[in-house]
Amino acid sequence: MLRTELLEERKEYNIAPVGNVVNRLGRQQYQTMISELANTGTIGDQSLSALRSKMADTRYVTFALIEHDEVTNDRRENHSTDKDGRVVAGSEKVVASAQRNVTASLHVYDLKSGEVAFTGAVTKSLSDSRQYDKENDSGLVSVIKAIKGDASAPVDAKYPYPAAPDTMKVLAKVFSGFGENLPKAE
Repeated sequence: MLRTELLEERKEYNIAPVGNVVNRLGRQQYQTMISELANTGTIGDQSLSALRSKMADTRYVTFALIEHDEVTNDRRENHSTDKDGRVVAGSEKVVASAQRNVTASLHVYDLKSGEVAFTGAVTKSLSDSRQYDKENDSGLVSVIKAIKGDASAPVDAKYPYPAAPDTMKVLAKVFSGFGENLPKAE
């Protein structure tokens, strides 16, 4: 996915699929590098040396890590008012929403110089919402329900949150954001 999104933004780059890196390094070495990045924010000297020797024909190698993936839910009420500021009957709504925020870091290594060429983090979000007509019982109906024990359904059942947007869809936006921020190819 990273490769696809970067190429959409920067068609001038020659980007090999991640499978090429894994095949040349071996899965164990690749996993070691990802662990080093996740734990320290950089790959170690030994891993960089392995990259440089096993990928001598490659100038840049890019790693991306999801740093943060959070879902928040919100519920709010809204309504329309007439010209005198009174609530218009039947206009009361409840809006339930779910938002996913994803932050990923990108690390580009220049294998020719053995240095970090670019590093950065991008945060993007997507949300979804559902609007419901608010259920309003008159005062007498509320009292009768309370006496009978027919309490209304919990708010989560009446006005459920939508499913949060898929992580991969938000990640695609993050990777596209990286492409927008990368320098132009030489």
